[in-house]
Amino acid sequence: MPTLGKAEPLLEVRGLVKRFGSTVALDGAALGLAKGEILGLVGANGSGKSTLIRAIAGIVLPDRGEIRWKGQAFRPRDPGAAWRAGIAVAHQETSLIPQLSLWENLTLPHRALGRPLPTLKEIQDLLASLGLGIPLETPVSRLSAAERQLAEVAKALLWRPELLILDEPTAALDREQVEALFSRVRDFVRRGGSCLFVSHRLGEVRSLCHRILILRAGRVVHEAEPTSSPEELLAHMAGRDVSPPPRSHGATVGGEVLRVENLWAPGVQGVSLEVHRGEVVGLGGLQGQGQRELLLALFGAIPWRGRLWLDGRPLFPSDPSEALRSGLALVSGDRQEMAFPPRSVEENLLAAAWPRFARWLGAWLQLDQARQEALNMAKSLDLVYGGLETPLANLSGGNQQKVFLGRALLVRPKVLLLDDPTVGVDPPTRATFYARVQELANRGLGILLYSSDEEELLRHAQRVLVMVRGQVVAILEGEKLTRERLLAASLGVRNEPYG
Repeated sequence: MPTLGKAEPLLEVRGLVKRFGSTVALDGAALGLAKGEILGLVGANGSGKSTLIRAIAGIVLPDRGEIRWKGQAFRPRDPGAAWRAGIAVAHQETSLIPQLSLWENLTLPHRALGRPLPTLKEIQDLLASLGLGIPLETPVSRLSAAERQLAEVAKALLWRPELLILDEPTAALDREQVEALFSRVRDFVRRGGSCLFVSHRLGEVRSLCHRILILRAGRVVHEAEPTSSPEELLAHMAGRDVSPPPRSHGATVGGEVLRVENLWAPGVQGVSLEVHRGEVVGLGGLQGQGQRELLLALFGAIPWRGRLWLDGRPLFPSDPSEALRSGLALVSGDRQEMAFPPRSVEENLLAAAWPRFARWLGAWLQLDQARQEALNMAKSLDLVYGGLETPLANLSGGNQQKVFLGRALLVRPKVLLLDDPTVGVDPPTRATFYARVQELANRGLGILLYSSDEEELLRHAQRVLVMVRGQVVAILEGEKLTRERLLAASLGVRNEPYG
């Protein structure tokens, strides 16, 4: 395993401080990374990971402290300076331009910074190693979330950097895509590169990295070996002991609240299901098997046909506003899709609930009542923020997800549709999020949950419907709901008949 020893680190960060107004994002952060090392960086949302990456990448300037690159003081004042120095970043919120083709995006740094273009064979070989068999002329707007994420990594690797920084690169990937990515990263390091790997998926960090640094409240508080247990890592991330929660079995399941029969939509083929009050029903399977499209169809966001009943009454949502009025609410893990970033926390919380506060056919609104309910919701969700007037963009990713959950709950839905809601959210915040979801189930809400993290489904769902190519191929519950059966069904190995 590479080690810093007495050698000069490739990258060294010393006492970095960065404030945004009254918020201290970095408070003396420090790290060293050796040549040929894969260094893991983990921490809760709001711990300073993104700011630290952005400082190294020249996106933000630190207030105090020093960055040293190959033994020399390094203060990049723009991202181009970092790329020229040999530091390439693949961001979680991808930097790809949707209107441009895949080729134009992959070669944009070369063209912008005056470096010779990679050959067509070099590009095709790299994409093939990542499992991306996509024509280079394809507009990025047509790529799936997973394909965009892999393209973001490919763009960084094509630069042939000395240091590759990966920020939550696996959040949208399935198991096979993660394995392909890790194989490519290990090959990159074997050829002399180094990697700073940032992720909330502790199992992946422990599998890939040589060392793990834990960031909390803007500073590195612990260095761990990859053999450290998830509980140990969580304890340092949270600053307290974190025992793994027991598997949730939910409240006493009540009567049927949602019934779906023979639903067809783009990517969905004849799905039937039911959700009961107090029940969390999971949607499993590899990514891109129609789970998201099923939730969007139920929410009226894409065309569909079939039969739906909510509380025993026929339901025909033709758009999201009609679904909300009927009692269906959606929370997506795609923050770009859910957020109104320039708007305040209050505006984001109340965006879907204003009809509840309208009086006299909408002639006036009960603003004081709406604001009080927004405050109460923020408090009930343990939202970490500076007040209702705070711009949503100032919140960490985990706290933004709490806002989106609060937005859905202020509509007072009967069924909550959760579309991979904790993508990119740190484990402690994820635990808080699902504790709140379980409280909602205990109060009688029906919940339909899709998660790309099989651990979430195993821990929080009472039943899991496994989808393959848009169809439900297995229903797992009770003793049959195991990791092995879930994986087998996801891969098309049907151990149990559907139904």
